[in-house]
Amino acid sequence: MKQPVSKNVSENKFLINQLSFLSQQEEITVGVSPEPASDRYRIHYRDLPGYVKSFFPDLHESNPYLYLQFDPSGPEVKVRIKLSEYPEVAQKYYTAVLFRYFLEQKTVVKTNFIKALEVWVRQPKNATGLYPLARYNLKAVVNSRVPGLNLRVAFDGFSYIQGMHLMEMGQTFPEAVEHVTQVVFERQVYHIRRLPQKALMNRSQVYPILNRRLASALKIIYPFRREMKKHSNYISMIESFKTDYLRTDMLDGQLSLSSGWMPLDEKDIFRLETSEKNFLFANRQPASDIHSGLLTHGPYRPLLQKQIRVFFMYHEKDAALREKAASYLNGNPGGAGLSSFTKTPTLFDPKMDIVFRDMENPVTEILPAISSLTLEPDCGYLGIYLSPYDKTVTQAEKHRIYYLVKEALLQRNIAPQTIDAQRMQDAGASFRYWIPNLAMAITAKLGGVPWVLNKTGNHDLVVGFGLYSTSKYNLRIVGSSVCFSEDGIFEEFDFFPENENYRVAVSLEKAILRYLSSHKTIDRLVIHYYKEISNKAFQPIREMINRLQPGMPVIVVRINSSLSEYNIIQDTGSREGFPYDGSYFHLGNHQYVFYINRHEIPGNLPSHLPMPVQLGFKSNNPELLNDGDYVKSLMKQVYLFSKLYWRSLRQPAIPVTVSYPRMLAGNAVWFERQTLPDGMTGLPWFL
Repeated sequence: MKQPVSKNVSENKFLINQLSFLSQQEEITVGVSPEPASDRYRIHYRDLPGYVKSFFPDLHESNPYLYLQFDPSGPEVKVRIKLSEYPEVAQKYYTAVLFRYFLEQKTVVKTNFIKALEVWVRQPKNATGLYPLARYNLKAVVNSRVPGLNLRVAFDGFSYIQGMHLMEMGQTFPEAVEHVTQVVFERQVYHIRRLPQKALMNRSQVYPILNRRLASALKIIYPFRREMKKHSNYISMIESFKTDYLRTDMLDGQLSLSSGWMPLDEKDIFRLETSEKNFLFANRQPASDIHSGLLTHGPYRPLLQKQIRVFFMYHEKDAALREKAASYLNGNPGGAGLSSFTKTPTLFDPKMDIVFRDMENPVTEILPAISSLTLEPDCGYLGIYLSPYDKTVTQAEKHRIYYLVKEALLQRNIAPQTIDAQRMQDAGASFRYWIPNLAMAITAKLGGVPWVLNKTGNHDLVVGFGLYSTSKYNLRIVGSSVCFSEDGIFEEFDFFPENENYRVAVSLEKAILRYLSSHKTIDRLVIHYYKEISNKAFQPIREMINRLQPGMPVIVVRINSSLSEYNIIQDTGSREGFPYDGSYFHLGNHQYVFYINRHEIPGNLPSHLPMPVQLGFKSNNPELLNDGDYVKSLMKQVYLFSKLYWRSLRQPAIPVTVSYPRMLAGNAVWFERQTLPDGMTGLPWFL
């Protein structure tokens, strides 16, 4: 049965960031080749007419791709395509048309020939002498709610050009050239390793795009934008782009777009009851405010240790900072200290402190000292590292220090906590406002539970997977989290390389067996996944379920936070234009846009306007996803798991079932050991 929308939602008009193609080509001739080229677009052979495969006998499932040429003039196989019957071809055709159009508009363009077109619009030179480039992502998308294609317009942030061409950089900062990865040449973006011949012959016309390591080598500060109102800024940017570039009639009639964003149908608009978000603290005392709940009641599951013993690791020049941190964490001057939130006696023990002198390589002093610490079994230990370097420091050796110290502490079952010494110095007296965030994270790291969800009353097993990747070291690590959703307490965390696909099914099987050891049954298995799961990856999960729990529903919830893939909704019926907390919108094919924020009362807009969550559902029983009440229960679950972020009073929109595994993987990838000591796999030590 479909859940009706609330009154204040259904009476408003909601727009999505898509423009309708008003006039479209009905039929085109394309060239098809098995060989890639810079002006060809990759496509799976199954997305073409069936007879095309007969021209290419070497095609098979392990090598299924062909390449399209939309101005065929060579030896390619010529094929007539009705665009209305082959949407994948239509998407790539309109990407090619838009590519040609924007090359003529004095913009910078980039395309990966698979997904979408990027258009980079140069902005005025900023105060630091950099030229910002606003990145827009354009993609022809199929919307099952309306016939034909739509053009989705997304804002993907900013890139920067320093204004120095490659030859000049090579002469002035020769050591910086190795950090160049992307460049602009003749208004197109290229990877430095894939420059065309013309660019190689004219490097004085090749302009490097700034990245953090390049900025460090050039001795300039990489721009940082902290945007509290991302949503409204995002809408402003795409509205400006639409006005300036997306005219209703483009390319001599080849493209004709609607002048306004596409409205959503009322039947696709929903909202959860926003009262369903009380947190439970000690003795199951409810509170809607995290700060007061922890301070008044204490953590839901208290620490078992008789005492928390705290020691510091710091450079000898930071002795005053150490005293300041200890004072504030101890509740001075006149504030709530660590024990006020943890409700556990706390000792700051200077005899355990590790003071290092070597700023460049402190691990040679810190690690042996950690190994030689004498620890009592009935105390909980917290090691606070006052880092002289930010963890985002670009030098690889200094970057690893943060993780090596953390790993050494974990091997001794000591909860790690890093504080950026420079940030703490800059914070001054405002450091007191860090205490609640530090206290909740420390509580969780030591085995306590700061708060949990109000009991949902079901027997779901929820397993989340998140990805951490770094292009510099070509690493992609998947983290996993296991939670019994009756109370929201996590049971286990793990991590493994993304290319070990079988580990997903292994993690799920282990979680199911562990759940059944203490529960009679599982209502359903819900998998929160960081990307859309393929049929090939889903098949081992089906087989495992049929073996262990035949007939049990399995729901995979794809949770996406990529800006370039964003569908944004505007509420034109409210002055703020920002959808209310708990609003979600169906885009067809079980795809949703979900708003998780603090906007609950008309006219009372919160200071922080986060972007919405992009969700997609998949199940071994697809009929379940056509039930509005069933989908609502899944939405509520995602909503509640976004309120379990034990790292900050401000709860982000992404559920922790995905963000925690990503944080885990982002730490573990830098460890020398690939296993954690006993007792640490069930703790969120990565907070």
